[in-house]
Amino acid sequence: MLAQLIASIAAMGAICATFPDPIDAIKDFSVRPPANVPLANAFFMEVGLTFILVFVIFTVAFEIVEKPEKGKRS
Repeated sequence: MLAQLIASIAAMGAICATFPDPIDAIKDFSVRPPANVPLANAFFMEVGLTFILVFVIFTVAFEIVEKPEKGKRS
């Protein structure tokens, strides 16, 4: 739990270091979309990217690896 907290603080520091100019976009330790981006677009982009991330994680986590049979050469 402590490692996750430290990692999240480090990630926020990396975001702040990567995007130092738009100070108005970073308030209260949250990243907000620019003013010219509709909230619906930002929301659906977040939903789509989260779906892809979770899909990849589940695919990798639950992938069944076929073990070669003994005595057979490939």
